[in-house]
Amino acid sequence: ADSVELTHDPVLGGLVRDALSARPELAQAEATAQADAARVPQVRALPDPVLSLGVQNDGFQKLQIGLMETSYWSLVAAQTFPWAGKRGLRARAQSLDAKQSAADLDRARLSVQAEVERAYLDLLEVRDQLRILGKVEVLWTQAEGLSRARYEAGEGAQSDVLRAQLERSRLQQQRWTLVAE
Repeated sequence: ADSVELTHDPVLGGLVRDALSARPELAQAEATAQADAARVPQVRALPDPVLSLGVQNDGFQKLQIGLMETSYWSLVAAQTFPWAGKRGLRARAQSLDAKQSAADLDRARLSVQAEVERAYLDLLEVRDQLRILGKVEVLWTQAEGLSRARYEAGEGAQSDVLRAQLERSRLQQQRWTLVAE
């Protein structure tokens, strides 16, 4: 029943949203996932074509193209075609990398959410312990008063009063420890 209540706790929901929006490792994981997803169509594409223009000239004074046999110009266009199936395999490998990055992003989000929920539950536990400690402290204060009254009336031992005072001191130390948590 408590876990159902926590899923609808608006304070916890706000804390989780704040943590998810403020954590830099989540922004990094999200950017990595987007970049990996954007690479999938790129690896499927053919390599860029190459265009080369060249001039062979035999003189230093002027262009000799068409006047001398060893002077010429050239134009070369080239396109690399990978072996059949390689582009598809590269795209599949990149797609798997993109899925891994998306899974890493989900894992990081769940880790942050679990961290916030764990801290929130620890806070609720400490608050409950402080509340219970306050009730027990009231009981020991009453016990000390009763023990003191019995001791002053000659019906009780001083050790009962000292024990009640010792227990109240111990409870105060526990309170400080819980407040520090």
